[in-house]
Amino acid sequence: MNFAFMVHIGQKIRKMVNDQRLSVKEFASKINKSRTVVYNIFERKTIDTGLLAQIGIALKHNFFQYYILLYY
Repeated sequence: MNFAFMVHIGQKIRKMVNDQRLSVKEFASKINKSRTVVYNIFERKTIDTGLLAQIGIALKHNFFQYYILLYY
């Protein structure tokens, strides 16, 4: 199975944080993590689904939509 694309979820999360004009400190507080962990999240290509759900709730955004499988 060949996947048509791979999502860099950390970049998507960072963009949403920036779009909502949240500081890293504010975002970290919303997900109950440290700023260091948030910067680590921004660098991740993959992420645990539980954490992604928590982030999605905090940012009011469905990040799972980026994982629709397109294969051929």
